[in-house]
Amino acid sequence: MNPSLEDLIQSAIADLDVGNLREAHQTISQILALDPDQAQTYKILGDWYEVQGLFPEAISAYKKAIKLQPDFVEAYAYLAQVLRNTGEFEPAFFCYKKALNLRPSWTELYFQWGQAYFWSGDIPRAIRCYQKTLEQNPNHVHSYFALAMAYGQLGDTKRAIALYQRVIQLQPDLANAYNNLGCLLFATNDYDGALAAWNRCLTYNETESENSLTYNNIGQVFVAQGKIKEAIQSYRQALETKEDFPLVYNNLGKILQQQNQHKNAVYYFKKVIDLEPDNLFAYIDCGASLLNLGKLDAALSCFKKVISLEPKFVEGYCQGMQQLSGSDELSLARKSCADFLTALQQDDTPLFPPYQWGADTDNSDEQEGKVSVPIPDQEGARGGKTVYKHLYKTYLHLGNTLAIYGKFDQAVSYYQKAAQIQPQSVEVYLKLGNCLLKNQQLNAALTVYQTARILLKRSSVFSPSQFLEVNLQLGIITEKQGNWESATDYYSQVLQIQQDSRFQSWVSNSPSTLNLLQEWANAPYIQRTNIPQGVCDSTLTWLTNNNLRDSHYCDLSELLGSQNLDNWKQTPSKPNQCGGLDCEPCLKGVFKSFQWQNLGHGIEKGLVSKNNTASTPLFVAVIPNGRAWIVPQQNYWLVCKAIAIITPDNQLLADVSREYPAPLPCCPSYDPQQHQVFQQSQLPPLQQIEGRVAVLSGLSGNVYFHWMVDILPRLELLRQSGIKFNQIDWFLVNSYQAPFQRETLTRLGIPEFKILESDQFPHIQAQQLIVPSWAGYMGWLQPWAIDTLRRWFLPDGQTPGRNYPERIYISRGNARYRRVLNEKEVIETLRPWGFVTVQLETLSFTEQVALFAQAKVIMGAHGSGLTNILFCQPGTQVIEWMSAHYNRHYYWVISQYLELEHYCLTGEGFSCYPLRGLMYQNSLTEDIWVNLVSLKRLLKMLK
Repeated sequence: MNPSLEDLIQSAIADLDVGNLREAHQTISQILALDPDQAQTYKILGDWYEVQGLFPEAISAYKKAIKLQPDFVEAYAYLAQVLRNTGEFEPAFFCYKKALNLRPSWTELYFQWGQAYFWSGDIPRAIRCYQKTLEQNPNHVHSYFALAMAYGQLGDTKRAIALYQRVIQLQPDLANAYNNLGCLLFATNDYDGALAAWNRCLTYNETESENSLTYNNIGQVFVAQGKIKEAIQSYRQALETKEDFPLVYNNLGKILQQQNQHKNAVYYFKKVIDLEPDNLFAYIDCGASLLNLGKLDAALSCFKKVISLEPKFVEGYCQGMQQLSGSDELSLARKSCADFLTALQQDDTPLFPPYQWGADTDNSDEQEGKVSVPIPDQEGARGGKTVYKHLYKTYLHLGNTLAIYGKFDQAVSYYQKAAQIQPQSVEVYLKLGNCLLKNQQLNAALTVYQTARILLKRSSVFSPSQFLEVNLQLGIITEKQGNWESATDYYSQVLQIQQDSRFQSWVSNSPSTLNLLQEWANAPYIQRTNIPQGVCDSTLTWLTNNNLRDSHYCDLSELLGSQNLDNWKQTPSKPNQCGGLDCEPCLKGVFKSFQWQNLGHGIEKGLVSKNNTASTPLFVAVIPNGRAWIVPQQNYWLVCKAIAIITPDNQLLADVSREYPAPLPCCPSYDPQQHQVFQQSQLPPLQQIEGRVAVLSGLSGNVYFHWMVDILPRLELLRQSGIKFNQIDWFLVNSYQAPFQRETLTRLGIPEFKILESDQFPHIQAQQLIVPSWAGYMGWLQPWAIDTLRRWFLPDGQTPGRNYPERIYISRGNARYRRVLNEKEVIETLRPWGFVTVQLETLSFTEQVALFAQAKVIMGAHGSGLTNILFCQPGTQVIEWMSAHYNRHYYWVISQYLELEHYCLTGEGFSCYPLRGLMYQNSLTEDIWVNLVSLKRLLKMLK
């Protein structure tokens, strides 16, 4: 190289190092004029562009340098950095690899390569790069720190904590290490350890802003410990060091919200919004507190802003409701909700209507548990606005839905909200009063009916049916309270209306009033003799006590490999608090028994887990003159929700009865004394059945998953007990109407003339009631049952001559709930990868078996369609999409036993919990939004 060129190059480098960009550029221009093919010059030019943020120009310069000198290792390295920083990860990875092939000893470049993988979301490859860095330099602090962050992302908290502790050993004054260590310790409920780490952090923080974050974190510890005063003090310390800190204001608002101090909470959420006008979560929480304060206009203005910031969920929901048919209460509620959300987006209410935003010192804004009744005289204009009309209908139909389902507490809440919008609606008060009366809240019901009576007397239009109903209910309540004089007065008014010929046509045209009168007339004659008088926890115990054990009981646990449940024992908790399938403590225990590898971007891969098979005792029992009460399905959401097997001496057999919410393995709180059968005033008329009846019906027996998992395996228990099918007169199943029910029972040799539908005969008594035990915990398919189903049905699905696609996507486009909101975009993403979209409901059962038996990759949302992975071959890849708020283990169990490669991809969830609660009354029904970036990353992982 010309000595003068070398001097110029060094001069340009020196100018760049000290920030003399103008001089550096002049020197670079001189060099290029002297030698336009000098690779080093283009590398320096790339540095000059990169310093100024001119990334496309920098990339072009580095590429020119490499073209002139193909082994220019620094040019590859610097090009990799720019590509990484601009998000062009794939070409960046290529450049890192090329540079390290040229110079394998470049330790720092391995670290930077790891950072590129980390930023791209490829955590496992990032870890390998960090480990390579540490092989070359065992004291590379930043690699330990990055490794800790990576393992933290993967959920390997124990390893991440150890790595942060190693960082602190190498560099004891690194504040960020203490901060991150505190976060991990906090996540593991080690509050003392977290406090110690964050207090050390205060010692080494370099700025007041860093101290503010640390005080905020310390406040979080105090909240978790229930030390509210200390938490508030810590948050205030954070604000003293950084007054404009939205996170702290938000946390103050949340803690006050949890303390029921909603007015003060709103003040702090408003502070967050002032600092960050597009802070989604501040609007959500602010709206929730405003709802609790009864400030509907202000609350809805917050939710309108939420929708504008996060529109995709509401838009997808409303589009789906356009195709919804049905006139049942839940369908009406969902359609009304969609109309409300549409109207809300068009509403012209200002973002924050006039309202006193200042904080005050009140300790509480409302009284817990109090039944509120709006003052009818104070109805404003809100009931007339379109948005409120639709919201009113939504609340009303949701209340009706829950009342029909028997969830009177929840129905009360919705009726109260409806009454806030239309305080003059007698209809709402009648429904509210009825639910309160059902719950035996007599004083509250009395107040509500008296309010309705006042409204009726003030009304310009007389409604005989409503007036009759109000007086009748008031009579019933006051009679129950022993107020005979008032009860007599109310009943007299009921009789006057009944006998008045002017009103007879009004009353006869009101079905609800007629039903109420019928119930009143029959009340003295209703006997609860058919309701069980007690509970026997064990069928075996009852048979033993009646000297029937040897002839009427067959134990199958040892034969079919029922597992020991020692691994599932839980600490007893408060009785009668069972959350069933939604019980959080029990679910945590279930999830802990499965091992997952976190792959980032919401993707997890199932690992082999041991000792996580939970089963129940297996047997078949014969109950002479036994009864079965099985709640019939009425529509798509009002399914079979309770089953009671009752002995001739009127005892409920707890171990063969079931109800929603069904308990999870070894739930310490489930109490069969609270079974729904005991809440009935009377059971349906009893149907006497001659002969032997085998009980197979199960909860949600109309659903394909429960039919396959909870019902059909009970037939194998019958077979194993030695009872011949031709010796059974009737097989009691929920229904025989669905194609899959007909196909499977026909395949198993059960003739149609022997099938008895519990939907048609909900309460029967048989000369001999043959009761197989449950095949396992609800939804938990046991190994023997999996083997049985495969033995029964898999041969039919292996018919040669027809080819099925190897990669399938199971669409829920025709489902009523848990739909994929962005399915169109998802299908377009999957198509280039060879996926074929299938609608399983269009295929016969045998075709579905064949489809899954031949598939190599199966993808779809959590739902009944995935039941067919029962018929997959070992090694098949299953990708299950989960809702952000609903995660269940049912299909993991099957995949683990069959050695399938199971992935879970968690979809995005709608953050606005008040609106989400209106759209979806249960997390089970929530729709899913699939993140396409995560989906593409997952696709690259597949074979």
